[in-house]
Formats: sequence, C-alpha cells, structure tokens
Amino acid sequence: MKKYIRSIAVLFLVLSLVACGTSKETSSIASSISSESSSISSSATSETIPEEKEDNSIPAITVGQVVEIPDVCEFTIEDANIVTKVTPPSPASYYRYYEADAGKAYVNICIAYKNLSTSAVSSDDIMSGKAIYADKYEYSGFVVSEDENRSTFTYSKDISPLTTEYVHYLFEVPEEVQNASGEVRAEINIGGTEYSIFVRESESGTSSSVSTSNSGVQGGKQSGEVALNETVVTTNSEFSIESADISNKVTPPNLSGYYSYYEADSGMTYVNICFKYKNTSESDVMADEILSANLKYAGKYDYKGFPIVEEDNRGDFTYANITGIAPLTTEYIHYLFEVPQEVADSTESVVVSFVVDSNSYSYTVR
Repeated sequence: MKKYIRSIAVLFLVLSLVACGTSKETSSIASSISSESSSISSSATSETIPEEKEDNSIPAITVGQVVEIPDVCEFTIEDANIVTKVTPPSPASYYRYYEADAGKAYVNICIAYKNLSTSAVSSDDIMSGKAIYADKYEYSGFVVSEDENRSTFTYSKDISPLTTEYVHYLFEVPEEVQNASGEVRAEINIGGTEYSIFVRESESGTSSSVSTSNSGVQGGKQSGEVALNETVVTTNSEFSIESADISNKVTPPNLSGYYSYYEADSGMTYVNICFKYKNTSESDVMADEILSANLKYAGKYDYKGFPIVEEDNRGDFTYANITGIAPLTTEYIHYLFEVPQEVADSTESVVVSFVVDSNSYSYTVR
C-alpha cells in the first residue's frame, strides 16, 4: 500500500508539470509512471508475499569434523564421552585430573582449538554452552585446558595466534545420565555461532529411561508429618529426612583430611536435620531456595535456622547460597538450629516445620 500511495503522489507532481507546458518527453515519462502506478496498485492488492520461515535449527558437528571461522579460529571435536574420571591423554608422573563425586559423572568434550585471530585469547573465554539430557534436562559446565604436552590439566591458558591448544568442556551430570539410553548432546557457542555436539544419540525404539517418580504428584504427600527415611514426592523434587539429632558439633559423615564443621557457642547446641534431596525439575535450583524451616520447642518457643550442603563425597560442608543442584541430582542438605543447651537436656517436644514446593510438612525430633 505504501508503494501505491507514493506512485500516485509522483504522478500528481508530474501531471502538474505537464499542465505548465512541459515537453513531449516529460509527458511520455508521466504516461510511463501512470502505467507503472497502475501495475503497482494491481500488484499490491492481488499478490500475496510468502512469509519467510526463520530457521532456528542449530548445526550439528561430529567428532573429527574441522570447522573454520575466518579470523577467529579453526576447531575440531577430538572426543565426546561420558566418564566418571577425566584424565589427560598422556599423563605425567604427577598430573591433575577430574573425578566426579559418587552418583555423578562427567560429560567430557575435548576440542582442538587453533587461534586465527591476531592476538592471544584465554581458553576459558573461547566458548560457552550447556549439556542437554533427554531433550529436557539442562546442565552447566566449566572449561579446563590441557598443559605440558597434554600430560596434565590447568584451569586457564592463553592461546597465542596460530597456536593450537586442547580444551575440555566438562559438565557434571547424575550417574543416571551415564547409564540411561536417552540422547545426550551439548550446545556450544564458539565464535558467536551455536553448534550441537551429540555425545550419545537416543537408541531407536527405546525411551530415555528418565526417572518418572514425580509424575502424578497428586498422589504424593501434600502436607503433614514426615517419618524418618520416608520418601516424599513433590512437583519438583523427591526428598527424605536421613537423620536428625541434637549435638554441640556438626560434622560431615565421611571425615577425611581437611573438612569444615559447625560447633555451637558455650551454653548452646545444634538441632541438626539432614535432608536427602533430589531435584526432579528441568533446571538447576539453588540449595538455599528449596526449603524453609523453623523449630518449635516445648510447643511455644520458636527458633530460626540456616541450611548448609555436603560436598566432596559427603566429606565436607559448603554454603547453600553458592550451591546449585542440577536436574536429577541428589544432594544432602542440613538445616541447623542453634538453641539453648537446656533444649538438649530437657524432655520437652522439639518439632521442625518446613516447606518444600509450597507444601507444608513437619518432623518430630523429640
């Protein structure tokens, strides 16, 4: 319609010039414009311009395929696998490696990266991405670089112009991902372009063996008293209370070497509840956001607490506000309440109320 209006305006201007005594050449041009205007008008009212469909597919690259991005890099996927331990290809007598915690594994993608730019780039800046399991569950990762003739790993490394280095993208996933038959792929951005790397394709005619224990949550426990070791299923989780005690010092269950612990102040003690929590949602959740809790002593005294998380195969503690729990991953979360010593010495009731996925529950410590 805009083209049609513009043509009529031009026609009006030219005809005005003709009326003022223009030459036959001008008159001929006006006639040509009039004819073009009629043609444009007809086209604008009768011709349908097809809509272009946007192609959102991500190109897939395979192991051994060479990809060049001019003036940026040339790279090759050297290997893509799922393992519990990632070691350098030519281990030295002393070398750094990455071993997943119990119940977990690593999606390991090794990339040979040649820097085609005119200055050095840092290995931890050359790519970003995520791993995807069963076309549903997403996992974040981190980059490490091979060093010393591929005999060990280092955290970050400068890659000089025209130099090739070997960089690994590691994604920690539940052991379930390693043992199942569902598709596992990584979507990685290199040089501003997204690429899909298939680590494992779904077996033909088989399902992905994804845990479905949280399907039909309506049948799960929506609220009420929870017993020790009772598994409760909610919309986004499975949890149970593994232990509950009152003690002056809280330590991780598998002590070895250096570890963190919590010791109550003089005249105080801790009520310690350990939750076994599995994230059944499709993305990471922060450990300090999965539950809230409060303690009531003797039916009337209220106390607030705080969460901490086990790490390093249950051999240490870390802060809940810096810990993400990946999909289908199980972690152990402790909720600590610092209370007066007389709570431990008395026989009065100790009840903890808590909320998970907007559902309210309680547990009787004593």
